[in-house]
Amino acid sequence: MVAHLFNSISLPKSRLGRELILVLLIKALVIGLASVFVFGPSQRPQIDAAKVEAHLIGFRVPAALDPSVHKTPESKTAAPRSILP
Repeated sequence: MVAHLFNSISLPKSRLGRELILVLLIKALVIGLASVFVFGPSQRPQIDAAKVEAHLIGFRVPAALDPSVHKTPESKTAAPRSILP
């Protein structure tokens, strides 16, 4: 069946046709690779029900429920440290 499919599809006889097919295949390859590496799953935001509710209603998601918030040893409400001695 695969051999029959390859036999039914023939490359164009003209040089222009072959070059156009080559350019279109390269373009499809570049778009496919961009979709994986630029717009892949690691680049997408993690959205859950709590974040959607917070966005729609307008309140902040508690840090304990939000796994994307990295806890730091210093509190964000602490006074800034002076750079002078």
